Amino acid sequence: MVLGKNRRAELQAVLVLVLIGAVVFGLLEDHVVDPWGVFNPRKFGVLILILSAFEFLSYTLTKLFNQKQSALLLGFLGGFVSSTALLIAALRTSPTRETGSTFAMVAASQLSAFAELLLITYYISPPVFRALAAPVGAAMLLIALFIYRAGRGGDSGSSAAMPLGSPLDILAVFRQAVVLALILGVVAYGQREFGEYGTTGFSLIGGIFELHGVTLANSTMFANGRLALPVVSRNIMLAVSVSLCAKIVIGHTLSRSRATRELTAFFLSLIGMVWVVALVL
Repeated sequence: MVLGKNRRAELQAVLVLVLIGAVVFGLLEDHVVDPWGVFNPRKFGVLILILSAFEFLSYTLTKLFNQKQSALLLGFLGGFVSSTALLIAALRTSPTRETGSTFAMVAASQLSAFAELLLITYYISPPVFRALAAPVGAAMLLIALFIYRAGRGGDSGSSAAMPLGSPLDILAVFRQAVVLALILGVVAYGQREFGEYGTTGFSLIGGIFELHGVTLANSTMFANGRLALPVVSRNIMLAVSVSLCAKIVIGHTLSRSRATRELTAFFLSLIGMVWVVALVL
């Protein structure tokens, strides 16, 4: 661990992570507690702990390597916190860096966002992970190919330094927990009131705002026998598609640059890859 100017904040972040872990494993029940059979406090707490740890890890590694100003590294680490927020930051600062560097940063953030999606499914329900591993994995390979090609262009290796934020934003962690819980509840409500079509509708809406919340909700409902695996896989892939489309809209709202046009083609190709592989397999 690297401690420096923000030593007090960094130590506080470590203590908070330890406290969250103590609460999760010492106090939270490891069984479903709600009448709809979808909310397991222990599993939900562990997931929040993992995401919080990723945020702190992102801060630590960014601090270690920020002097190298690696677009790929900053993008990949930032994607674990919020790939959408990183897209916005990258496009707003794109005049200060090469187009290839902006593309590489956003592509790397999408790679980590997909990795986080697979992590959630693996932890909550391995069968859902196995169902999504091929289409999402194929999209991740396509991202790696895009990054490789951008790197061969010679301008994706460096960028203007991204600002170093807080080691662990407690309010952000709380907001993330609330959003995940709300989406979990909304999708469960949709299933109760409208059946599987309700979960699909709410998954589409949720994908605009929080893809990982939709992933958590659908995976949890499958694990508790509330939804069939084909429905869950379809819902998550639809949420992935909506999430990528939302990023296209955000991109064109913020900038009409060459980077935005390249990112639009990139996001559309990911949507196509996910569905082609899913339909073939």
